[in-house]
This record gives sequence, C-alpha cells and structure tokens, in this order.
Amino acid sequence: MNTRIEIALNPGDAERTAILQPLNAYNIAQAGDPKSEAVALLVRDEDTNDILGGLYGNIFYRWLFIELLAVPEQTRGQGTGYRLKVA
Repeated sequence: MNTRIEIALNPGDAERTAILQPLNAYNIAQAGDPKSEAVALLVRDEDTNDILGGLYGNIFYRWLFIELLAVPEQTRGQGTGYRLKVA
C-alpha cells in the first residue's frame, strides 16, 4: 500500500470522523464498550446563577479527558482550580 501525509488546515468534521473511526474500532475491539459520557463541573455566580467557567470533558474507559478548563479570573488564587480537580 502506498500512502502520503498531507497537512489539512482548518479540517472539518469529515476529516475528524475519518481519523476517529478506525481509532474507535480498534479501542472497542481491544477494550470493549468505552461507556462514554460527557461531564461538566460548573463555576456559577451564587447571586446571578450565571456560569463563569468550569471544566468540560468526557469519560472513556473510566478516564476523564478534559476538553475545556476555565477558571474565572475573579476566582483565581482562591482554590477554584483545585476544587475543580478534586470534585
């Protein structure tokens, strides 16, 4: 089989899916169902209930993969990041 490697700038969903599909198939064949679920830890303003930041990720095979982490500037230095980590 001949192959080539190319750079795709600003790849779309089709490119991501093409890479993810064989990876998912391999993982399922080796380890079974990943029991995937999304999870979010939200940092809210207690007065307004607005979301100010937090952690967003997915759990696969009982491992947390963090996609987004935002510690609100006004809460930095107060242990908010640590509390997100151990929640």
